[in-house]
Amino acid sequence: MNKTVSDIWNDIKDDVMEYLKDTEILSLIAHGSFAEGIANRTSDFDLLVVCGESVEERIEVVVIHDIEVDIDFLHKETLVTQLESLDDLLKPGLMPPFASRLKNAVILMDTDDTGKELVDMARQFEPSAQLTDEYSRLGLSYYYDAVGAMASGDYATSIHMARIGAVHVLAGILLNSGELYVNKKWFIELLNKNPSAPKELFLQLMGLDNADKEQAYQCIRELNRLISEFQHMREKDR
Repeated sequence: MNKTVSDIWNDIKDDVMEYLKDTEILSLIAHGSFAEGIANRTSDFDLLVVCGESVEERIEVVVIHDIEVDIDFLHKETLVTQLESLDDLLKPGLMPPFASRLKNAVILMDTDDTGKELVDMARQFEPSAQLTDEYSRLGLSYYYDAVGAMASGDYATSIHMARIGAVHVLAGILLNSGELYVNKKWFIELLNKNPSAPKELFLQLMGLDNADKEQAYQCIRELNRLISEFQHMREKDR
């Protein structure tokens, strides 16, 4: 069983605080896969340092007791700006902003309720009908593209279009279900967290309903080959 945020924080707290001893800290917040309950045994521990304006915004990675800790240093104003603009920043095609992870975050240390204010803002956000409509319309657009490709006999393109459309529609479904960090890489885990979402339908559409270890290994191997091909092409162009 995976450790909880509390378990990990108890293990690394003293070393983290020593590492940050010269940093102006307004709040320390655990976020990411452990806070959201979707971590696996290789997951790192994500830590947000809401820092004073004198501290440079940056990302650092440290290893403490064999735990990789990813530390994001961000100003309160940066996060507030993101939270106030979530309806725009969560539009299709955009990477969900950092602040969208705060909804499920765990506050570890707080000064003047800075972290509480940020987490409350994330938890109070509700996507507008216009935002979820954009995902629906985009899914419908890919549906018609898939139908057109099938009618012309281009079956591979038809399947490809249908799968891209499904990804956009599912993002809209998850947003409508209360998720904010609709990062595509976590769709399966997010479906597991949302029993009302159409998990089986999505898995069937994506060809993942009978996924096994060999299939996963094959995909990983072929992705590695594709990355190598891309790197080779870039080297030739230099």
